[in-house]
Amino acid sequence: MTTDNSGPLIAVPYSDFMELTKNKLTKREYFAAMALQGMLANPDTKDDADSEDHAKWIDTLKRVSFELADSMIAESKKGGE
Repeated sequence: MTTDNSGPLIAVPYSDFMELTKNKLTKREYFAAMALQGMLANPDTKDDADSEDHAKWIDTLKRVSFELADSMIAESKKGGE
């Protein structure tokens, strides 16, 4: 199964984002990074990070980040708001 990365991220007028597009970050990678950033910003996440099963916690964060990104891409292809 191939994953739809929805092509390169469109450049926006912020220097950080311009740098990302230069490195050809896809929309999928960008959305996953933003989802991961949001999950890690949650103060409750620290409890999970300090748990005994740290590797499982990391795997869950990675999986959920890309699941959310894929969902965002699928929803955006439906059109509308």
